[in-house]
Amino acid sequence: MGCGASAKGPPRALDDAEKQRVCNIACKEMETITAKYAISQFDKIIVVPPEEVNQFRDNAKRCRAAGEEMKAKINEVAGDGNAAAVGEKVASGGFMGNMIGMAASAVDKVAEVTGDAAGKALNLALSTAADGMDAAVDAIEKPFTEVGRDIVKAKEKEIVDIFVKYINGFDFPNAFSLVRGKQTDAISTTMTVAMVQPLAKELLPIVQAEIDKHAVTKAWDLAIEKTNEMIKMMQEKVPDLMDKYGPKPIKLDINIHIVTKVIEQIAVLMGTKETEVRRDPAGKSSKPKLFEACFSNIELTVEHLEDEHSK
Repeated sequence: MGCGASAKGPPRALDDAEKQRVCNIACKEMETITAKYAISQFDKIIVVPPEEVNQFRDNAKRCRAAGEEMKAKINEVAGDGNAAAVGEKVASGGFMGNMIGMAASAVDKVAEVTGDAAGKALNLALSTAADGMDAAVDAIEKPFTEVGRDIVKAKEKEIVDIFVKYINGFDFPNAFSLVRGKQTDAISTTMTVAMVQPLAKELLPIVQAEIDKHAVTKAWDLAIEKTNEMIKMMQEKVPDLMDKYGPKPIKLDINIHIVTKVIEQIAVLMGTKETEVRRDPAGKSSKPKLFEACFSNIELTVEHLEDEHSK
């Protein structure tokens, strides 16, 4: 009998289910590596102000336009006459008469208030409200870019723990294709789509206290307050122009917005890191045989399952 009869053959190649299993593990390893890295890079996390900031600006613009129209209309109707007296006579208490009367009362009480003065007074009131809104928005933009960095820096360990827990419990669909495909950030992209909403709910209680004391929250609350004041003023003084010029209420939940954008920024950094790790996976994982084989072009075999349960 020759000794060749007992020779050990090459290790068995993995079947499709086993490839899925081993690549799913590799995906979890990749995302754990990239998440820890990304969260440590908190200085690179920039939360862009939401579109609602432009809505604040637009509200201020609309308020100024309303003031200009009121000034022109009051001056046209009342001219140099006594605004309060003309207001009583115009439209029997209708919109224009009420508007002129309210404009007259907007200036200091004097014996005679001309239509021109009354129009300027109402225009000034609306313009001042708009200035307050613009100032409030100016105070929002800089701290908005900083809030993500600040809350991640303050709660880095807790955020890492939540990400790792989520990653370990996530099953990557088509893991083999994600690992061996051409897209170099495919795993992180897949994870991003799945994780943003559920992780936002988990992270919010962790970072809420940091958000509450941040400058951006105080600035946001002030902008909302100015918006509400503007709405109230126009409802009281020029109600018929609310449809055309009225400020739009802001409905955004600023807390959810901040947390969501922080997760999205972390995901971008994870994708960049994934591309880097794919190029050189050696020594990056606690499961080196499995991890390095998955991110190469070699055939996956039962040997690569050996460190499936290693930590």
